[in-house]
This record gives sequence, C-alpha cells and structure tokens, in this order.
Amino acid sequence: MYSPHLLDKNIAKLISLYNTDMSLAEIAKKLHVSLSTLKSKIKELGLTRQPRYRKKAINVASFKKSVKMGMPNVKIARKFHLAPSTVIKLKKEYGLAIQDPERISYGKKGAACRTYYKQTGIRPECPTITNILEQYQDTVIPMLENGTPKTEIAKKYGVCISTVYNFIHLYGITAPVRKICDHKEQLITEAFDSGESLEDISQKLNCHAGTIYRKLKDMKLERSQDIIKRKSLLNNQEDKIKNLYNQGVSGPEIARQLGVSYQSVYDFIHRKQFDASQRQVKYCSTFNGHDQELLSMRQKGMTLKQIGDYFGVKSNTVFYRLQKLANMNRGYQNV
Repeated sequence: MYSPHLLDKNIAKLISLYNTDMSLAEIAKKLHVSLSTLKSKIKELGLTRQPRYRKKAINVASFKKSVKMGMPNVKIARKFHLAPSTVIKLKKEYGLAIQDPERISYGKKGAACRTYYKQTGIRPECPTITNILEQYQDTVIPMLENGTPKTEIAKKYGVCISTVYNFIHLYGITAPVRKICDHKEQLITEAFDSGESLEDISQKLNCHAGTIYRKLKDMKLERSQDIIKRKSLLNNQEDKIKNLYNQGVSGPEIARQLGVSYQSVYDFIHRKQFDASQRQVKYCSTFNGHDQELLSMRQKGMTLKQIGDYFGVKSNTVFYRLQKLANMNRGYQNV
C-alpha cells in the first residue's frame, strides 16, 4: 500500500535519485510509492532539473545495414521497436538520408518542375510536367483570361479542377477570380433594403448566405432592426398572448394553448416588452391549478421527465414542485 509518509523519511534519498538520470517511474518504484505521490512531493519540495532525453540503445551496425538494403522506414521501425519519425532522425544523424531521385513521388517532381519552369522559363525534362489541357491551350487560355469559371472549364474538358489550376501555374496565366455575386450588387441592395433575410437573398441568387454576408460587408450596407421582417407564428396572436399574460397564465401554459414551444413565448414576450405592471399575478407557477393532476400522474408511475414534457418544463421543476406539495401535505411523500 502506497503512503506519502514514506517519502518524509526518505527525502534525502529522493533528492539524490532525482538529481541522477533516473526516470520518475524508476524512482517511484525504488521508493515504493505511486508516481502521482512522487510528483506531488517533488512539486512540494520545489525540485527542478533539466529535461533529459535518453536514446534507445540499438545495434547501429544492424540499423545501417537495414537502411542500405533498402528496407522501408516502417519495417525498420518495427524491427528496432522505434517510431518511424525516430528512424528518419537516425538516418539523418548517421548520414544515411540520401534522397534517391527514383523514390521521389510524382507529386513532388511535378511541383518542382512547375516551379523551375515558372521561375526560369526553361522547360525541364520531367514526366509529370505534362498537362492534359495542353492540347486545348488555344481555347483554354482565352477562356481563363476572360474570367470563365474554372469549374466550367473542368466540366467541359472532363478533367479535375486541380488539373485546371496546375495548367494555370504551369503557363503562368493571370486568371481573374470571378465570384458568384459579382455584377449583382444592385439586386442585393434592393433585396436588403426591402427587409429580406440573408437566407432569402441567398436562395434568390443561388449562393451561400455567408457569401451574401461578406458581400454586404464589402459594400458596407447596414439597416435598422425595424426593417427586418420577423416571420413568427405568434405575430397574429399578439392580443391573445397579451390577455393571457395579464391574467397571470404562465409561459408554458400559453405555449400549450398555442401549440408552440415555451421558449418562443418567452422570446415573444421579451421582444414585445409587455408591461408587467398590468399582470394580475406577479409570480405564477406552471402547475397553478394543476397540482392534483400532477399528483395523479406521479402516482400512476409516470417519470419526472414525462411529466415535465407534458407541462413543458424541466424535470427539476417537477421535482421541486412535488417536494413543495409534500411539505404542504405530509400524506404524499413519494417524490
């Protein structure tokens, strides 16, 4: 059984072991305490030491032989119980990380060749510098310079969009970026000033709402909150909600009568800023007038969550109400 009191008798031994290259796990095992107890004691004593990194002992000759045989890094890592990243570091340390041109991936070769061609203008002998669109360059280059969408070009010639971008980088073409909302500023302004939401504008222009938002931000358009059209089911029932609210009916009860969520009712009341001084009952419980119904539902074996879903409240609210009823009437104690 580990005990922190063991360390109080062996503090000198702990400090001497801590100043060596021994790991914390080995020190904890030697002192017969847990690792967490040891760390807590070290923190309490304020001991610090420089981090020590110990290389795993391996057979260097065997390691070099495996590398020279052309064994992949993953197999070398499994053989010597190392991480693949450690194998790469050791190869660099022993001077064995010679990059064989035949082992370079086609992607790296193509990127290097395109960069060389773009900077010098000299076309190197590289098998990956070819592009399938080269045979259509007389038509593709004018399309790109005129601002034709790259997706449309890719669709027309049956290639990937990355092939079009590689073609642009290969020949250094200045292809203007044409966004979907360009030349539609007037339509966006008219819809925005009329009070339409971003979702409605985006559906009308067949683009994302975030694109409309960024376009509005670039155009520096703003509008007051009074213009915004609020599409709420409760707008046509404002008088009814106000009467129920003034009578002291709770929010969840109003929501049940209207067939909406009680959060919608709370948001509507807050938005309309109803006068609370006209309310006949300042505080009204959700269960006002429904206590007997609540007790009967609980006695039938319904759970707190089921009752809460029925009344539109949380389970905690049901529990606290039952507790209050139990204090008022000691005959019902099972909550």
